[in-house]
Amino acid sequence: MTWLVRVVVGLIVIGIVVFIVGSLLPQNHTASRTANFSQPPETVWAAMTDVAAFPSWRSDVATVAQLAPQNDKPVWRETSHRGEHITYAAETWDPPRHLVTRITDKNLPFGGTGITRWRRMARAARSPSPNMERFTIPCSRWCRDS
Repeated sequence: MTWLVRVVVGLIVIGIVVFIVGSLLPQNHTASRTANFSQPPETVWAAMTDVAAFPSWRSDVATVAQLAPQNDKPVWRETSHRGEHITYAAETWDPPRHLVTRITDKNLPFGGTGITRWRRMARAARSPSPNMERFTIPCSRWCRDS
């Protein structure tokens, strides 16, 4: 009988520790990344917003289904290689300078808004081509190294 009491007490202690650790974690998270492209902003915009092509260059996306637009802005559902689905909607669509996307699924344990802004930077002295300008995209949109 004492072993049963010890098991119950142990489970209660584990539950309390998990609760305390979980309550100490930050509720909000921000990640960001900056990338430089020696391409015109229209070219970068076209690549970053061609959702049908995401599986060809995003290793975490297996398929993309384009859904009915909302407020004349694109909506799409990405499916990962593990079969997980996430639906996104564009909230701000201002080509070729400003894109804001939002996770629309309510049943996920996470959510968020991704903000991508294109900013013109000074042309680098050793730019690959004198005809190309350099742009920086600060990306606070689920950025990570692949």
